[in-house]
Amino acid sequence: MGTEKGAFLGDVDEEGWKLRTCGGLYRAAMVHGSADCSVASISGAAAAVERLLRWRDCCGGAAAAVKLEAAGRDLQVSGLKAMEVDNCSDCKTLLKFKEELTSDPEGHLQTWNEANPFCNWTGITCHQRLQNRVIGLELIDMGLQGRISPFISNLSLLTNLSLQSNGFYGQIPSSLGLLKELAFLNVSSNKLEGSIPGSLHGCQSLKVIDLNDNNLSGVLPKELGWMKNLTYLALSLNNLSGLLPASLSNLKELTKLQLAVNYFTGKIPPELGALRKLEILHLHTNYLEGSIPAVIGNCTALREISLLENMLNGEIPSDMFSKLKNMQKMYMSNNKLSGRIPVTLTNLSQLILFDVSLNNLEGEVPAGLGKLENLENFYLHTNNLGHWVAALVILLSVS
Repeated sequence: MGTEKGAFLGDVDEEGWKLRTCGGLYRAAMVHGSADCSVASISGAAAAVERLLRWRDCCGGAAAAVKLEAAGRDLQVSGLKAMEVDNCSDCKTLLKFKEELTSDPEGHLQTWNEANPFCNWTGITCHQRLQNRVIGLELIDMGLQGRISPFISNLSLLTNLSLQSNGFYGQIPSSLGLLKELAFLNVSSNKLEGSIPGSLHGCQSLKVIDLNDNNLSGVLPKELGWMKNLTYLALSLNNLSGLLPASLSNLKELTKLQLAVNYFTGKIPPELGALRKLEILHLHTNYLEGSIPAVIGNCTALREISLLENMLNGEIPSDMFSKLKNMQKMYMSNNKLSGRIPVTLTNLSQLILFDVSLNNLEGEVPAGLGKLENLENFYLHTNNLGHWVAALVILLSVS
């Protein structure tokens, strides 16, 4: 990019770093010989200095201080101590991330070196308008091993962090909570351990959290209930324990909630009935007890519910089936459910699969089930149900 005309405001160092103003806007540029490394308009002196130091970091300058004369006053910026932008450089942050890796068996990150523009590095997406700003870090199923660098929080414009299906270990850095723009977080299928940091609630733009299939432990932080934009929360296949917090009912935009295969205890919070947009609810393979809350029927968007392999007891609430018109799959096997199969089950015209095997159900099988045209799988075995001939007729009619 060619040198623009304008008034220079003070020397930066002997290597040619300058700060200038044009048309009332501050412009930061490295003028080395007859060409600029970068030129961009910035709407304030402090922002100009910060961007200047960012560019210095990426382009190889070594300025120690900047003296800026603007608006009739001097602003002395002493290297990194005043602005702390050296550590915030997206380029250096990515190199810090790479330093934490202990294995890259397929050499996916060989492009991660200063000889290549970092926006061209494997897995990196940069902003279309803001130069040299990382918005996406996607390193999926690459066999990478190591810790997740806490310096990743310096990628202040990051919206997508996808590290699933690797061998990352250690804890989830609490500093991730500083990523205000982060909308998508997927670190599933790794070896992460420790607790889920409550600081994640600082990522108020988050819509997706997928931590499935790790070794995470501890209780669910109540702060998760403060993340009002979440649409997808997946924490299955971990070692999480404790009660399911009623604060999850605050996640009014949630469409998928997956908490299966953990060590959760206590009852299913009836407050979950407030999640009117919820489509998928997976709570199976835990130690949940008590009855199934009838108010789950208020989750009228539900398409799939899985409660199998818990210690739930009592009757299946008949009111629940009168509202779940979109229900397709219901898994409730291997509990301690008793009573009859509600006749209202025949209202679920979209039902494909219904599994209540391995319980203590009794009585007759509702004959109207034979009218459910979409029903493909219907499991009743290991109960105390009577009239098996009638049940057999039903099963034949839906087969």
